[in-house]
Amino acid sequence: EVEEFDQDKLPPWIVTEMKARQLRLWLAQGKNEETLQWLAEQGLEVTGKPDRNNEWEYLVLVRFLITTGHPSDTLDLLDRLYTNANERGHISRVIEILNLQALVMQAAGDTQQALNALEQSLNLAEPRGFLYTYINEGPSMARLLHDALSRNISREYVQKLLNYFPVEQPEKNQQQQKKSLGSQLIEPLTDRELDVIRLIATGLSRQEIAKELFVSINTIKTHARNIYQKLGVNSQMQAVSKARNLGLLRNT
Repeated sequence: EVEEFDQDKLPPWIVTEMKARQLRLWLAQGKNEETLQWLAEQGLEVTGKPDRNNEWEYLVLVRFLITTGHPSDTLDLLDRLYTNANERGHISRVIEILNLQALVMQAAGDTQQALNALEQSLNLAEPRGFLYTYINEGPSMARLLHDALSRNISREYVQKLLNYFPVEQPEKNQQQQKKSLGSQLIEPLTDRELDVIRLIATGLSRQEIAKELFVSINTIKTHARNIYQKLGVNSQMQAVSKARNLGLLRNT
């Protein structure tokens, strides 16, 4: 929808953010060739010198290398990115970079260093209530957060973050759970519907949920209607109770 606007009339930061999010979506969708072509057009290299204007472009390069199995190539670049962001006090960027450092170290098999970086990130993020900075990193971050939880690192905050991730279970247990839930649900909830019911369970209003998920209030109303239908209930209270009984809220 943003692409349909006249981009010359948009603030530069919005255009930049839009492109950054589009590229993250490409990576999540496995569109590595398209991402590689874009990176080549920008002339980015891991030995480059990022600054505040092109920082986001280098973060795309880091994510691309992590996705394509070359995470160790990014450590020096991440150090430079961290120094730049930290010097100008850009806390949200510092948190993002620390998370990427943690994921790179995790991929390299250095769990202790990964947890050290993650702990720094969590200490900065917890007072500010960050959620999607972690959630958007996907299953690898979930596994790292489980490691942090097992070592009592920011335990309450980590548990809160994990409540928003799909439960990490062995394949056999996942199949058993799906079979069990399938026998109790008319139709399984989608990932987004699970997000909505979990936020409903925290006591947020539909307007607050719409803001949290960056969607319209009408979209939330549609999700809620679908949730009621699938759970076979007629009210928000019934929906939360049924979801909790089915184990969909993970102690929310």
